[in-house]
Amino acid sequence: MLRITSFFKRREPLSRASAMESWLSGFFYPATDAMKAAGACRAIANLPFDAPVEGLPDDFDAVAEFWFDDLHQAQNGIDKLREVQDGKAWRELTDPTCPAPWIGELRPVLDAGPLGIKVIRAGRPAKGVDTREALAYWRDRHADVAQTATQFWALLRRYTQVPAVDPESAEAYPLQADVGAASIEDMKAAFAHPEYFSIVQPDERKFSLAGKLVAERLHFASQRELIALDRLKTSEATS
Repeated sequence: MLRITSFFKRREPLSRASAMESWLSGFFYPATDAMKAAGACRAIANLPFDAPVEGLPDDFDAVAEFWFDDLHQAQNGIDKLREVQDGKAWRELTDPTCPAPWIGELRPVLDAGPLGIKVIRAGRPAKGVDTREALAYWRDRHADVAQTATQFWALLRRYTQVPAVDPESAEAYPLQADVGAASIEDMKAAFAHPEYFSIVQPDERKFSLAGKLVAERLHFASQRELIALDRLKTSEATS
């Protein structure tokens, strides 16, 4: 399964409320129609908290996900998405530092029940580490290392790796993952746990850049999903 990920950050001085209304009506719903025509099977808008939550990222306003069964459909979809984002309305709404969308492959590692919070993380390889070497280590070894931090891992309900299909592309953040927990408290506890700092984070440093700039790393936390298209659920119900 392939996924296009599109981060949104509003242009100042727009308020979050007005920007989100414009993003949904002027981007997400029209983009969903275009993605559906391109063969998408799922379209999800990850919506922001009503107010910032201490200890959680608040650098972006929303993240859109468009899922596809095959790469050809996803490539067709991202071409259509870029057409939408080339328009004047998008440029007037969006902060110029907002990253371009890219395609990744969904690789579920942990799925242990409903979520109270999801954090979408995306980053680039550590300095001096080849992109494909970083991807290989992350895909093949990192999850095993993280699971040795048993108390940290027990606080999570979802861990899905979404490696970029074209990791050398300038737009792509090759190392993308969805991390979910049952509650905000569990998410905070996981990433404040001593095992995270002693086991997980040192392993992350082997392959992932520990930057804070948008060009280096992206984070978005959400408690609310707006599902505008879900052919997967329809297919499961009729199978």
